[in-house]
Amino acid sequence: MKKSFIRVLSVILAVTILSACLGLTAGAELKLEAGDISVNTGIKISVDGKEFVPVDSDGVPVEVFLYEGTTYLPVRGISNLFGLGIEWDGDTKSVYLGTREGADLPLLGIAADVATSPFTFESKTITVHTGVSIYFNDEYFQPTDSEGFAVEVFLYNGTTYLPVRAISKLMNAEIDWDQANKTVLLSVAAEEETPAVDYKAIIKAAEDAAEIYTDMGEVLIPYYQYFLKVDAVLMECASMVKDMYLAEELDELRFYMFSTAHTGFDKQFRTQMDKAIDLYNFGKTLSKRVIDYGKDGEYTAEELEMLETNTGYLLDNQTYYGEFILACTPTEIMKYVNDTFGQIDIEGYSIVSLVSAVEMP
Repeated sequence: MKKSFIRVLSVILAVTILSACLGLTAGAELKLEAGDISVNTGIKISVDGKEFVPVDSDGVPVEVFLYEGTTYLPVRGISNLFGLGIEWDGDTKSVYLGTREGADLPLLGIAADVATSPFTFESKTITVHTGVSIYFNDEYFQPTDSEGFAVEVFLYNGTTYLPVRAISKLMNAEIDWDQANKTVLLSVAAEEETPAVDYKAIIKAAEDAAEIYTDMGEVLIPYYQYFLKVDAVLMECASMVKDMYLAEELDELRFYMFSTAHTGFDKQFRTQMDKAIDLYNFGKTLSKRVIDYGKDGEYTAEELEMLETNTGYLLDNQTYYGEFILACTPTEIMKYVNDTFGQIDIEGYSIVSLVSAVEMP
């Protein structure tokens, strides 16, 4: 029994490690997911003091809604106000703004056939889809909230919606909110030419921010692979405990103890590890972007702005990144195993001893 059990664990560990290594480099398939959210609809838009009614590609007015304190605007409906062409790629579930593969996208120029919005302010539940990607001048754009954390892009009734903060950043627009009239105030008047930016300082800041994450990744990756090994052992143990319980060979208390401990382990460490790996990969991407931009010897204003945005995201999460790593060391993982699985065994085999046999990569 023991040799058979250990042999099964070895196979699972090998498969898990291989999958983990591939997962660090391979991109996940993009899928749209549906869900219901509670919103306030009937929000109006005012452009330079005059009401503006956004429409879809057929010229039909579309709603503007308020979700969790943030106003979401239809990208297609207002992109033309700022001279940005737009294109939807149904195969990749992506919206392209400005340019695609270096070519300017056409302006749609579709106007509503009504002077005022036909929607009234009300609370209701709507069905939206998430998973849409936004590209601005051929660069992937991740909208964030005021604290630098990523926020969703919504697809509602065939129209893509972005939070007002993202619209402001992408289109360099002045945006305000009129609470009394439930109206978004947009300004599209031409601005004075801004002084030249210090592109060397922007590039240096991006390089430094990315380097922090890639350097710390030398510690993170072995920890991550160790976690996957331990998790594979516990998953095999969980399968055996379940089979024994269903066969009525394990009392309910021991089954409950193991299930609770295993759920807690996965919730505590996988959540932290996944966040840390996401930040590590973001740092690597930013480092590569700096190199790619520099190949031509010049940086466009859009490239510099994107570098600043991504650098800010990494700097905002630098403390969290370090905390994630410290919270998921092999020592912390083993401590959790000792504390929660110490009194649990499977047919005489100590779970702690099985996990203790896992070696660091």
